[in-house]
Amino acid sequence: MKAHLSCLILAALLETGSSSAQLSCPTSAPVIAFSGNRTEILTVNDFRATAKGYEISIRAVDPPPAARRILFVLDRSRSMTSSKLLVDQAVGEALSAVPVDDTVAFLVFAGQDSKQTDFMNLGPLKERLPEILTWKPVSKSNGPDTPLWDNIGRALQMLTPHRRGDVIIVISDGDNNSGRLSRVDVQDELVRAGVPVLAVIKSDPYAATPQEKAGPTFLSIFAKATGGGVSQMQGQLNSPGQLILQLEHQYTLELEVTPTRGWVQPAQKIQNWQLSLSSPLRKSISLSYPSSLYPCAASAGNASNERREALRPKG
Repeated sequence: MKAHLSCLILAALLETGSSSAQLSCPTSAPVIAFSGNRTEILTVNDFRATAKGYEISIRAVDPPPAARRILFVLDRSRSMTSSKLLVDQAVGEALSAVPVDDTVAFLVFAGQDSKQTDFMNLGPLKERLPEILTWKPVSKSNGPDTPLWDNIGRALQMLTPHRRGDVIIVISDGDNNSGRLSRVDVQDELVRAGVPVLAVIKSDPYAATPQEKAGPTFLSIFAKATGGGVSQMQGQLNSPGQLILQLEHQYTLELEVTPTRGWVQPAQKIQNWQLSLSSPLRKSISLSYPSSLYPCAASAGNASNERREALRPKG
């Protein structure tokens, strides 16, 4: 009887151990640790990650990649027309800060029409830049429709399969009044893929519609939730090139979410996790990181068929 009971207890312990091992889930997150002009070399011991009061193990801190892909999403909708010269200047300033080893592509849209380029080195890209910046829709459908989130979703598909260091730069006023995807749809897919958005935002105090007035705020929230940053554009430029320079301070944190007493199973989506730095660094470095984690979840391929189709670039 005692031997039988001992076997049952041992089996239960083994099953519990096996369950815990299966529930221990890896994930990763891009993190910008910006310290101005200083270059800090950060390690695992410099970060602390928590969720629901429990520790998230940081297994490794990967440095910025030697080269990355940068994809510009350029909004040429009607509400952006009056700022064309300023937008072109923002593009030029941002490109001037791109390292020579990076490759760059553009997705330009107006209404329901869009044009995209391949990824190119800076030399060939600058030769094509006048053509890109003067693009106009062929079908003359540049009406009031502005499917901003759909086009950011298509940009994410242009970066598939995703690579460490991929980043999307959106130049827009944040107005979105049509399309199949919501802001949350696209935000979730970007976070799953580990692709942050840097936003250069046009604000217009005289915007004609409620969507246009609320657009800058929504785009700012969206960019920060992906782990990116924001530069404002209102009558003058506010250092869009500085957004590119911050990427020199971008790390990738390799995390492990493990079941803990009181937190039985990691959720597929962990919101409101916190990342902080050790005390000596806290005052001099600002952190930008995604608002959610996706342990135990596959990448953006888990999207529904409808979402995948909406994210697919136009031919």
